Amino acid sequence: MDESARVRVGYVPNAKAETGYDLYAFGNGSPNVLTRLGWKPGSLAQARKSWSKYWPLKDDATGGHFLKATHGAGDVLYGAGGPKRGQGERR
Repeated sequence: MDESARVRVGYVPNAKAETGYDLYAFGNGSPNVLTRLGWKPGSLAQARKSWSKYWPLKDDATGGHFLKATHGAGDVLYGAGGPKRGQGERR
């Protein structure tokens, strides 16, 4: 997978983890597709609080396919495609 098409979200609380947090990684569309959806470098900048929705992996590992992120200010970034695109949220 192209590393630039991966969204990493750190610091997801997990009391059972040694650090108290899990690191999640999500697949997404290509950089070209994400640019068309309004993504820019720094769209998910470190230290910017956001809430993410995703389709989980079948084995319940920490990751899946990115659906959307909503920032504290209310702006929304959508992912590209996904396993249930026809049933997913509309833009």
